[in-house]
Formats: sequence, C-alpha cells, structure tokens
Amino acid sequence: AAGADWLLLIAPAEVQVDPRTRAEILAHAPLPAAAYDFEAPSRRLAAFAVAHGIDYLDPLDELRAAHAAGGVRLYIPNNGHWNVPANGLMATLVASAIRTGNR
Repeated sequence: AAGADWLLLIAPAEVQVDPRTRAEILAHAPLPAAAYDFEAPSRRLAAFAVAHGIDYLDPLDELRAAHAAGGVRLYIPNNGHWNVPANGLMATLVASAIRTGNR
C-alpha cells in the first residue's frame, strides 16, 4: 500500500551460516579460503540500507546461533532455500522487528 512501512530482510546464503557447507565449497574453490569474504553480501546490503534510510533485518547471527545450538540444517539440501525450522525462526524475527521497531 502507498506509504506503508517496509523492512528489508537480508537473506543469508547457506554458505554464510553452515560451516560444513562452507568447508565443502572451499574444498573445491580455485582460491584459498582467505580470498573469500562470505559476510560481504550481508555487510553491503546493510550499508546500502543505512545509507538510504531503509529499515533492515540481518538474521545472520541468529541463523548461525540456531544452527550451532541444534546442529540442524536450516536450508533445504541442494536448494538454497530455508527449510521449515528456518522459516519459523524468520517469522519470529520479522514479527519481533515489526512489533518493536527494533530493526
């Protein structure tokens, strides 16, 4: 709707969240691991949002914590999309950000 507030949700890739996935990718990468900055996409989107006064939510830390705490996959294998547990977490985070304005 015209004039409605909105929130940019930064959607981290599995390689940013799951160290095992990152290791698998790096095992076949042409450059050494130090050549890759897997957090760059999230940082760039956040910087863009700040520069343009856009509210945003970057759930990278929360996804990493959820993965580390439960050791469960948060992405559909060989797909790149969030699975049911990750979508549940995202729903909670987005609802909280909207409700509290803490974005």
